[in-house]
Amino acid sequence: HLAPLGPDWLTTTVGERALSTMGAGMLLLSWPLAIGLFWKVMGPSQRRPIPLVLLVPVILRVALAGPGGLAGELVADAAIFWLGAAMVVASLATLTLLRPRLDIWVMIVVGVICLMGSMFFYYFYEHGFGELEDGLGGLLQSLFGFSVPYPSYVDDVKSAALMMGLFFMFVTVYSALVSGEDRIRGVSLGLMLVAGLGLSSPHLALMLGVGALLLIETLLPGAPHRDLAPSPYAYELENIDRDLEDVPVAEDAHAAAVAIRACFESLAERLHLPAPTIVETEAGPMLDLRHELDGVPFDLRARAERTGPRIDLSVGLLGRESPVFELVADPGDRGQRPAHLLARSHRIVGDARALERYGDAPLDAMTSFRSASLRAWDGGVQVELGRDLAGLRVDDLEALACRPSQPPPPQS
Repeated sequence: HLAPLGPDWLTTTVGERALSTMGAGMLLLSWPLAIGLFWKVMGPSQRRPIPLVLLVPVILRVALAGPGGLAGELVADAAIFWLGAAMVVASLATLTLLRPRLDIWVMIVVGVICLMGSMFFYYFYEHGFGELEDGLGGLLQSLFGFSVPYPSYVDDVKSAALMMGLFFMFVTVYSALVSGEDRIRGVSLGLMLVAGLGLSSPHLALMLGVGALLLIETLLPGAPHRDLAPSPYAYELENIDRDLEDVPVAEDAHAAAVAIRACFESLAERLHLPAPTIVETEAGPMLDLRHELDGVPFDLRARAERTGPRIDLSVGLLGRESPVFELVADPGDRGQRPAHLLARSHRIVGDARALERYGDAPLDAMTSFRSASLRAWDGGVQVELGRDLAGLRVDDLEALACRPSQPPPPQS
């Protein structure tokens, strides 16, 4: 038998309780302090309120149980409804704000699994809770922070609502864990879910606080996958008439037009082509460099818009049917990715093997344009360089314009 370590006042039950209460209070106090300290730099703005939303049930749990709640004291039966309602609202709000980025079929599978788990828990509560209360009662108290009443004393609507809240939280944690972009956030939410609101031991209080601080850390500048990836339908949305958008006129439009014109003229000189055609419009100059290279037609155009200049390139004959494959701007790691550095900013839609036969030159050129997109048919390619043209170079335009309009056949 080992003698307890520490001073006499600490080895008593009262001393241990006071120390655990103080430690849990200080740890949980760091949660709102971190939110207040980093609120302005936390992002993106859609996810910024998540730590604050998750803090509400914790504050309510301590407020309803009093200071003893920091040492594991349970919430009174009369206040269970308010704590349960806060848990349901916080779960739904967290799922709405986080919205982990997953393919639709993965999200459906996750939802079905979580629904089955929630239904199992509800069935167990309604039909077998009385038989297993002695073994699981303490675990549920540690999870919820209150003594779970018998089903006969609870309204069916209230118990179903609480299980629905668990379903929302299960979906949030599970989908974040399987998401390549939100996995760390899923780990932090998982720690908080396992720790629960019971605060029945210093270890669980530590787990809850660490999960909250880890979640805040994932929202700070420099955190992996902090910024939201664009919607998979962002490419289609670019085709909407931008005259309907209320956006300011791009700054330094004249300087950008001069730089683009210099690139077009340099490309024409390098390829021994006539100078580009320039047409003045109300929005600004429109440039067109159209010719043939080795019998393959290409058309390079730049036009000024209120949101800034836009450059489009078509090489070969564009099809009317759906393209063989597309390269869509989408940071992250979900979906098919090219075996190239471009995988960090783009994903493949369509036949990935067809892309492999094009070589690396077009992909190397597209790495300078994070918002660019490419569509390829059997006889031609269409490239939109997007709005971010800071990396525009003549070499990149030449690599895109001089590539063959049709990829070489696959080697047998």
